[in-house]
Amino acid sequence: MCLNSQGVGTSTFEQYELALEEMGTPEAEQALEVIAGMQDDIDEHSGEFTHAEGSALYKLHACLNHNCEPNAEARFPDNSSTVHIVATEDIEAGQEVCLSYLDCVEEMDLEERQQALREFYLFECVCDRCQREIAAKKAPKKGKKAAASSSSSSSSSSSSKRR
Repeated sequence: MCLNSQGVGTSTFEQYELALEEMGTPEAEQALEVIAGMQDDIDEHSGEFTHAEGSALYKLHACLNHNCEPNAEARFPDNSSTVHIVATEDIEAGQEVCLSYLDCVEEMDLEERQQALREFYLFECVCDRCQREIAAKKAPKKGKKAAASSSSSSSSSSSSKRR
């Protein structure tokens, strides 16, 4: 099984979705919501990856690393098997060009992303987004710390009253 291959032969339906996303109008957003519901129904019956009609390995594409905040994406113009790597934001000279190996990476939480990357790509992501989210999980919560210290001081004062 080749885990780092790229699905090719994207559907006309997917091209329609991309065009709607680029429009950014309220009507396009409504249409995308309907499409998302349809895709959920399709996924339930036939599994994910309904757009890919095959897999391929691409020399340049295989050199690109994953990032949970990608600055590029793979596109297949005119539903062809030719891959184009397209920047999704400005990329500075010397900055690494990264793709997300996961669909819907924006909507996935840290645990979901890490599990999928371990299971399908055999690595643990250490990108800036993952590092920020790991640090946020390890940092003590301000409200909880204050509540813990006030409850410990009230319990010590109440225990001193009992004596």
